Amino acid sequence: MNTVRQWREKRGFTQTELAEKAGLSLRTIQRLEASDKAPKGHSLSALAQVFQVEPSELLQAADSQKQDTQSDLFFIKVLNLAGLAFFLFPFANVFLPIVLWRRGRKSPAIDEAARIIINFQVLWSICLCLFLILAPFIGDGILWGFPTILIVLYGMIVLDLMVIALSAFWISKGQLERLKLPLRLL
Repeated sequence: MNTVRQWREKRGFTQTELAEKAGLSLRTIQRLEASDKAPKGHSLSALAQVFQVEPSELLQAADSQKQDTQSDLFFIKVLNLAGLAFFLFPFANVFLPIVLWRRGRKSPAIDEAARIIINFQVLWSICLCLFLILAPFIGDGILWGFPTILIVLYGMIVLDLMVIALSAFWISKGQLERLKLPLRLL
């Protein structure tokens, strides 16, 4: 959450009230809350005066928040890549993210992203097992003489790799809400 927004909500102001008290435009307040950047110049001094803090304290809180956000994103990236552990050991794509999640549950962003990532890996593992069980009954050599079980296995691995890559893209953009699936187990 943005520092200006946190301070505003802690004081119980609406954006309009804060704009009026600080002598800033509503658009300025909205822009400051929408960005990751700390206020500067006149906006910084006006907001510090309204919040009854030193400008340096406001800047320090913004820097601290930015560092926390960056470390959370790094941890979420590691959690996402932990899904590749399937190549090392079956079901490690579920167990390794769970172990990491339990160690890093300190922030709500990590907690929510970990639930989404683990949810997908559990669903993927269940589907893989079901499809591998059903593959011999479908018939052999459906596609260019390849065994059906290999087609299912390779197809599911490609699906997992694509979802991990797409998730990495959304995580790097900071758009964690795009990772959500309609079916939730956690």
